Amino acid sequence: FPVTIEAVESSPVKSVGIVVERAGAQINVKISDSGSGVHPNEKEKIFEPFFSTKPRHFGVGLSNSRNFAKENQGKLFLETIVSPTTFVLTLPITV
Repeated sequence: FPVTIEAVESSPVKSVGIVVERAGAQINVKISDSGSGVHPNEKEKIFEPFFSTKPRHFGVGLSNSRNFAKENQGKLFLETIVSPTTFVLTLPITV
């Protein structure tokens, strides 16, 4: 069935990539897309609860994801703001 990924919905080139790599005692998950990017003034705002650049959204996805990362001794941050926009989730490896 077709899946809509809103980050690339209006982009002429639609691509989403996920790379998982081990870096010492942590895992890095990099998620990139060919969407329009993030405005530099919104780089930190996008992680605030209820902030959204889209009219039909509640703005809780990135704030919940960052909270998940923090609760698990990890980080979630925006690595690049222009296309390809890349978010990085880092989590420690626990045995």
